[in-house]
Amino acid sequence: MGVVFGARFLVMLAACCAGAAIAARLAEAGASALWSGAPPLLPGLVFVLIWNAGLVRGGVVLARSLWRSALLNRRIRGNRLPVGARLGGMARLCGLEGRVTLIGAAAPYALTYGFAAPRVLVSTGLLRLDDAELTAVLCHEREHVRNRDPLKTLLARALPAFLFFLPYLRHLRHRFTAARELAADRGAAAVCGTRPLAGALLKVSEGPRFAAGATVAAMGAGDLLDLRVAQLETDRPVSPPAAGRRTAVVSAAAAAGGVFLLGWAAWIVAAYPAPCALA
Repeated sequence: MGVVFGARFLVMLAACCAGAAIAARLAEAGASALWSGAPPLLPGLVFVLIWNAGLVRGGVVLARSLWRSALLNRRIRGNRLPVGARLGGMARLCGLEGRVTLIGAAAPYALTYGFAAPRVLVSTGLLRLDDAELTAVLCHEREHVRNRDPLKTLLARALPAFLFFLPYLRHLRHRFTAARELAADRGAAAVCGTRPLAGALLKVSEGPRFAAGATVAAMGAGDLLDLRVAQLETDRPVSPPAAGRRTAVVSAAAAAGGVFLLGWAAWIVAAYPAPCALA
């Protein structure tokens, strides 16, 4: 992760320097410098514009996710109920003591929320499950808590928006979502067995409408039901489907184009270094 952020910082620095160099060169030579001179500025300008568009898109997605997560936290704080002896005891057995919040709702759902100290939200409707199924749900959510999946989900949302020209990253986001649920199922099945987990999986809903858009990890199967049931039936790890050839080819071409434009921007910075002296 440190390497990724280090690379992003270097590219951002190159974009800033290239932007400053292009602005200075245009002020000096006029618009003709976009397609004349050594090097012409147009490819570097395209790089700067794409980079800034990605920054805006990624920032909007990040801000929206944080805002909706804050609204979710506020909603939960205003409607939380006493956990009670049964749920509290099961939470303790599952290693979630002090990390479970109960909220009044008829729909049976559970989800993990929070970035720094993740917690598990449980609806009163979920308490209708029998003890074995409820324990399986809590063990599933415990895996999300241990892995800090809400925080990882936040990053998985922002990165494809930032690098919007790489469709393969959107596939990786969906693959990550599937992989985290399959891994949480395996962790829960190892403790509780497959039968209670399968029973819970068929009874639990996807979550409340007020959690839509917030960064959470929910027990509800959604469009992953077939994949998760297949894993429980075979008792073997299941991998999410791979990306299609078109997605891979388009992403590879876009990545190659990005490297070309980055190299051109570096050429511009080397040719007109004065504006980047402070960088």
